[in-house]
Amino acid sequence: MLDNKIITDHSGKIPLKYRLLSNILRGASKIPNRYRKGIGHILGWLLWQLPLKMNRIAAINIQHCHQGVPQCYVDTLIKQNALLVGQAFLYTAVAWYGTRQQIVDHLTHKILGLDQIKKCQQSGKGVLLLAMHSLFLELDGRILAEYLDLCAVERQHRNRVSLLKSGRHQYLKDSADRNHPRTFIRWLQQGKTVLYLPDQDYGLNGAIKVSFFNQTVAMLKATVRIAKIGHAKVFIGDSYWTKSQKRVLSIEPFNHDIDDEDGFLHNLSKVIEKKIKEHPEEYMWQHKRFKSIMPKEFYS
Repeated sequence: MLDNKIITDHSGKIPLKYRLLSNILRGASKIPNRYRKGIGHILGWLLWQLPLKMNRIAAINIQHCHQGVPQCYVDTLIKQNALLVGQAFLYTAVAWYGTRQQIVDHLTHKILGLDQIKKCQQSGKGVLLLAMHSLFLELDGRILAEYLDLCAVERQHRNRVSLLKSGRHQYLKDSADRNHPRTFIRWLQQGKTVLYLPDQDYGLNGAIKVSFFNQTVAMLKATVRIAKIGHAKVFIGDSYWTKSQKRVLSIEPFNHDIDDEDGFLHNLSKVIEKKIKEHPEEYMWQHKRFKSIMPKEFYS
């Protein structure tokens, strides 16, 4: 594992707000699993009552992606998604600070398709594991990391102090900023498994426009080029909760021709949309997916 210390600022000190949040997360990680859903629901409801930016963005995205759908469905989805944010916070705490016993023994889960990735690892073939931004992304990453060595591509954060980065370092084998592709391409060429999330808007430069819920979004060509240059086998992952509170991670090959870059990305967007539709309340609608396509006032 990587160094798990919280990243400090330029003075070498850990800012107070990050120390406090880190301590809160450490405490939250110790909440018994049987109480986590209920407490998370209450926390989600409290956060939903606040005029938070993430609530506004999520509501705008959900509304935009469900035009022509009955408003009662849209309103219900907005509420369900908001309530799950509280549970996601508590499970993020477990992902970052929980013990292996908490994950492996006390959290009911199932990974479909794990054997396919392990076979690639055993043969020295690199794996590019594509996934979408689930509210429970951190938990999913931690579960996977208990069964295989996992590297990840991350977005550079504006603040030099990154609690997010230090949390992920608890379980990732390694990580690299998305602006340093040579690093993770080298990992793929070395036969490692690299987690990459292509469903965010990083601008139109180096991207093409694809369809997403009958709307237009930008998707980077780097996604397919990484796989091509890294000689990697491409998989796509999905995750969801069952009614019995089992966490299911499903991994399957993504076999589109990597020489057809535009076709690859159009098909990938369709697959991502299909998987989101199966459990839309668990998707992270809180990021600005349409910021490069829509006018600046769209998220105002």
